[in-house]
Amino acid sequence: MPLRPVVTCAGFALAGWSALLMLPLSAGTPDISNEGGHVFFVKGMSPQFDRYIDRASRSDQSWMRQHFFRMVSYSPSFDKNTAWYPDAWFYFDAYAMYWHREPGGTNLAVEHPEWILGDTKNYPLYIPWGCSGPPEGCPQYAADVSNPEYQRWWIDSAKRTLNQARYKGVWIDDVNMDFRVSDVHGNFVTPIDRNTHQEMREQAWRKYFAEFLENIRKALPGVEIVHNAIWYAGGELRDRNPEVRREIAAADWIYIEKGVNDNGLTANGKWSLTELLAYVDRVHALGKSVVIGNLDGEDQSTAARLYTLANYFLISSGRDAVCDWRMGVVPQEWRPELSVELGAPLDKRKEWNHLVRRDFVNGIVLVSGPENPTVSVRLEKSYKTLYGSDTSSVTLAAKQATILLAK
Repeated sequence: MPLRPVVTCAGFALAGWSALLMLPLSAGTPDISNEGGHVFFVKGMSPQFDRYIDRASRSDQSWMRQHFFRMVSYSPSFDKNTAWYPDAWFYFDAYAMYWHREPGGTNLAVEHPEWILGDTKNYPLYIPWGCSGPPEGCPQYAADVSNPEYQRWWIDSAKRTLNQARYKGVWIDDVNMDFRVSDVHGNFVTPIDRNTHQEMREQAWRKYFAEFLENIRKALPGVEIVHNAIWYAGGELRDRNPEVRREIAAADWIYIEKGVNDNGLTANGKWSLTELLAYVDRVHALGKSVVIGNLDGEDQSTAARLYTLANYFLISSGRDAVCDWRMGVVPQEWRPELSVELGAPLDKRKEWNHLVRRDFVNGIVLVSGPENPTVSVRLEKSYKTLYGSDTSSVTLAAKQATILLAK
C-alpha cells in the first residue's frame, strides 16, 4: 500500500450547533449543480478514518453516500468498498517510486532503477518529503516522468485499478509543475535530463510533466481526474505558462492543498488571497474546477472552517468542493454549516467596504482577508446568522468571515 502523505486538510470536532439554520439535505449522493451556493464535500481518508470504513454498517454506508460528494481512498484496500461507495477517487502519486515492496510483491525501484531521476554523479534523487538523511533517506524516489516505459507502467496500473473496482476517478498527488527533486537530505538537486544528457531545465521539466498528464487524460476517457498541483507554479508566468495551462486542461479538478487558510497568504501582491482567488477564476475559465483543502486550518478551528466556506462561496461555480482529511467529519457526525444552502449567486464577488462580498438568493458571504484591519459595517437589511440570531451589522478582523442567511 503506498505511503500516505501528510495532507494539510484539517478536521475539528464541532459541537453545540443545534441552532444552526440550514435547508435539509437531499437523499442519495449529491449531484453536480449549476448553483454556487451548495457545499460539495470531499472526504480524504486517513489511517485514523479506516475504522469507520472497516466497521461501516449499512446505515453508515448510506450516511457517507449522502454526505460525501467524493472520497479520496487507497487501492487496493478500498477496492471492495466501491461496491457500496462508487464515488471514490483512488490515490496515485504522479512520480513517486517507493523503496519498500508494493502490494503484489513487486519493488519498482529495485526492478526499474533506470526510471529514477539521478544527479550528475548518477546518485538517485527523491521527492523532498519525509526526508531524514542516511540511512533511512526519503521514502519516495523521484521517477523520470519523461520515460515512456514509466508512463506506460503508470497508466496500465491506473487502468488495472479502474477495471478491478468501481472508482469514479483518480486523485493524482505531487503534480509539481515546478522542480520538486532532492537528495537524501531533502535538499534541492537539479536532475540530469536523460533526453539531453545535460542538467534539466525547469521548463523542460514542465513540458515532460504536461505531456505525461496529457497521456493520462487520453488513456482514461470518462474518468474523473484530480491534480494536487501547486497553484503558483510556472515561474514568473505562473498558470499563464503554456505548460501549466496544459496541466490544468488535463484535469477535471485542481486540488489546492493548503487552501485559503495557508499562513503564507498575504494582503497584497503575488502571494495574496486575492491572487489565489484570481487563479481559481482562471481555472474556471479553462472549464475546470477546484477542491479547496485545509478546511479547518492548522489550528483546526470553527473560525477557520467558516473562513474556508465563505471563500469557497466567493468563487464557487457549482462544480467546486472543499476537503477534510483529518477527523473533523466522520459518519453520523456531520458539521451542520456544511449544509448551508445559499442558492444561486446573484453576482460575482466584489470589494465592499474593505471586505469581499458575494450575494446569493438565500444570503450573503463577507470575507476579511489576511492582514486586513478590523472592519465594522452596517448591512442594508437584517439577516440571520448561522446561530439563529438576527443581525444588521458585522465586525470582522483579519482572516475572518461570516455567512448570513436571508430572512
